Amino acid sequence: MLESEIRQTADALNRVLQEGLSQDEAVVHYLENVLGECDPERLAALAMDKDFDEREAVIDMLLYPGETLKRRLEPVLERAALAPADVPKLAGAVFEASSLVEAVFPDGSRLALRMTPEEAAVLVGRLRPADTPPPALAAALQDAPKETAAAAKVRLRHARLSWSRPRTRFMESLLRRLDHARDDFLDVVSWALAFLDAAPENEPPAVFLGPRRRELAAHLKSARRQEKALLSSNFETLLMQGARLPHLHPASLIREMEMLDACSLAVLGRTAASLDMVEERDLGDIDDAARLMKLLGGSG
Repeated sequence: MLESEIRQTADALNRVLQEGLSQDEAVVHYLENVLGECDPERLAALAMDKDFDEREAVIDMLLYPGETLKRRLEPVLERAALAPADVPKLAGAVFEASSLVEAVFPDGSRLALRMTPEEAAVLVGRLRPADTPPPALAAALQDAPKETAAAAKVRLRHARLSWSRPRTRFMESLLRRLDHARDDFLDVVSWALAFLDAAPENEPPAVFLGPRRRELAAHLKSARRQEKALLSSNFETLLMQGARLPHLHPASLIREMEMLDACSLAVLGRTAASLDMVEERDLGDIDDAARLMKLLGGSG
């Protein structure tokens, strides 16, 4: 990327960053535990104190971009489509433009932080500017509501996935065909990203939906047996009898099966439950959802 383009991207990032880094109650709770209070003036003094033992941990926590900030910056990063070699240059340009950022606490109070070049690099790195997903995935979200699309793109960027062709085809089909108005649209996308991360990178992910559902169904059966055992006895007695009780929660397993079926229905046109009834066969190197459906006996 040209130096002028990197500077333009840095300026665009800084315009949003200057609005502040929102902190949540968890950060406030941590600071109160460490300092006994969460007072911006005291924090400002400690942030400049190189001898403060917890300084690095506190600064590290405050320089963390929240979900809202990531969504606002996503269009900037998507347009830039930086390469890994561009990231240090971008961090340097952000620091040169302004080393000052503010942490904004839930009560509205603000803490000005003057970053070092290394801290600016950490903040920029956490935005994952070189991890822009393949253009096909952005295109698949073009008809989604603006906020939904931005949130989905942020999850794609921060998924830490290598976007192989099979993974891209699977996710493109999901994003294009899954109802964007679903209340759990983003939850299904997040589930699919975790599923892709667990599946082999260069094999068609769809063929692993059925086995994963069978695994979840087996866990659910065990969880229900566990619930039944606990109703007829108690936890301590079962432990004394040598029973091994896995941490299985039926509601969580059912919810995961629902998201798996939503993925399967969007990508393959049928639920994963119906895939369980398909005989086992060699699927070769098929990575296209339509061709895979034909092979599985669906309409494609």
